[in-house]
Amino acid sequence: PDLPVSIHGQGAFFIDMGNFFAPLNALRLSDFAYWEWYGDELFYSALLRGLSHKPTLGHAPYGSEFQVGYWPASHQYPLSYSGDYINAVVSGMVAHGCRPIMLLDFSPDGSPKDSVSLMEPIYRAVKEKQQYIQDAAPFLYAAIVYSDATKTYYYRHDPERSLVPSLRGAFDVFQRLHVPVEFLCDLDLDLENLKKFKLVVLPNTAVLTKPQVQAITQYVREGGSILATYETSLYDELGEIQGNFALSEVFGLR
Repeated sequence: PDLPVSIHGQGAFFIDMGNFFAPLNALRLSDFAYWEWYGDELFYSALLRGLSHKPTLGHAPYGSEFQVGYWPASHQYPLSYSGDYINAVVSGMVAHGCRPIMLLDFSPDGSPKDSVSLMEPIYRAVKEKQQYIQDAAPFLYAAIVYSDATKTYYYRHDPERSLVPSLRGAFDVFQRLHVPVEFLCDLDLDLENLKKFKLVVLPNTAVLTKPQVQAITQYVREGGSILATYETSLYDELGEIQGNFALSEVFGLR
């Protein structure tokens, strides 16, 4: 039978715990990208879609942070967020191209009826919006670069450090400004992809290869704009620190 295949999100990536996402090639060979994370749903919806180039399937708010509709056998979780708040999060997930799902377990009394009644109108609203988002393409204005090489080499001596705060911070700025933004993986960091955006953000993208530096330099020469932070381009492709920023010409500094 023709069955869609993906990687289980919970086992595939625990970014803040220092492990690798799912291997990017494996994500891109999958039929869809599935993530399981509780909190920052909008961020992970956008990030995983940008990395995988696939439709994404993710959990609507519930569980450890939102505590809606999930009761492990030994625990009793109260409903802690309103339907309006959860509706806003789910709507954001949908806007970022993610299909939200919710898994339900049963409480000892046999029925999670409170969470079902809370979530039913939210999922009805998603169904009503589907006609407007089916096969829709994102508006390309700004991109935030996710650097797998920076994660692998720049942070290798300090597993407690993570590139996620830089990514999340940049994403949050665009969300607060209501400016559309996509994630661009360093595997796709070439002139053709850069030219799709008016602005490219390099959030401490410390490790860049020579072809990537050349592509970014040419992108700026042709009118593109970049916003780079901290030690962006100060390390080579093997994570070795250099005497100067590889993008020093673009930055106009030494």
